[in-house]
Amino acid sequence: MATGMLSANLDHLGLSQYLRILVEEAFSSWEALTCITEHDLNALGVKLGHRRILQSAVARHGHGESVTGVQYRGNITDSASKESYGRTDAPHPTPEHGNASLKACAPQKRKYIRHAAPDKNVPEKPPSAYGLFSQELRKDLKIQGLGSNQTSNITGKRWRLLSSEVRAAFLSRSRLMKSTYHIRLTEYQQTKECADYQDYLADFHKPPDDTKRLKNNEKSKFSTSAKNEMSSNPGGDGDAFMPPKIAKARVEWLRPTAVSVEHPH
Repeated sequence: MATGMLSANLDHLGLSQYLRILVEEAFSSWEALTCITEHDLNALGVKLGHRRILQSAVARHGHGESVTGVQYRGNITDSASKESYGRTDAPHPTPEHGNASLKACAPQKRKYIRHAAPDKNVPEKPPSAYGLFSQELRKDLKIQGLGSNQTSNITGKRWRLLSSEVRAAFLSRSRLMKSTYHIRLTEYQQTKECADYQDYLADFHKPPDDTKRLKNNEKSKFSTSAKNEMSSNPGGDGDAFMPPKIAKARVEWLRPTAVSVEHPH
């Protein structure tokens, strides 16, 4: 049942290709994925974009949200991609369309999203069996000078060539570390530090104060109105924003002077 839920969630997220390796690494249920680390995902060969999708889904599950309730919008199918790539029958923006069509085609600026600070006191999640094997293998002087891609390939090949006894030893160590982690996590959840962090999260996710937002809107409207009045009537209402002496002198400067004209006799 647990593996079935894991398979269904991965299929919904478009990550079904990682099911086998996750089950082999003792991540055989969706609950077990809450213990997976960035190092584990890297060691398992999960692509960076796929890691973010999986981590986001695990985080939503931790907040009680359904994974299948969010529509996956990942990679487009190969057929759809090939059909749309290189097409020339689509109309191009022309001058008569104006700037509206160009603005519609322009990439939209990504909105900044605030993130809460991580809990520094929470117990650190342990690595998986594959992660433990990768950590030990990276100590080997023969592969320390290689790049990350080469190291990952070598690690994966050597892991597949391990005997069942050695692999079982890594799995046993990983399960023991995870069991210890869950005990420490349960103990930590009863501490004042955990309660303080939960209060911090509650304050962080609170909506902004409506009264403060209303005051800021009123200030913005007043500032905009004043600027519009000054720009529309710079010679009249703009004097109200000048010191009295400068305004009086300005009137004298603008007043027309009498010019005497001599008539010929």
